[in-house]
Amino acid sequence: MEEAMEKAKLVAGVLVLEALIAGFHVVSRVALDMGVSKMAFLVYRNASALAVVAPFAYFLEKCSPILNSIQVSRVLLARV
Repeated sequence: MEEAMEKAKLVAGVLVLEALIAGFHVVSRVALDMGVSKMAFLVYRNASALAVVAPFAYFLEKCSPILNSIQVSRVLLARV
């Protein structure tokens, strides 16, 4: 029963992600058809993505000390 719930959550997550991607394509096509500059659209897209993702990144980084040790090990491995 637990395994079926996990699979259902995964499927629901994929469906939500696909709906968001489709919505993004519709919004971007409408914006570009209205005459928005491609460069301005990229700036707005990146700024809105930063506004959405930054709080999650901040709180996940601040609240999880194990991520700090993982990050340090990645940095050290990258320097090798």
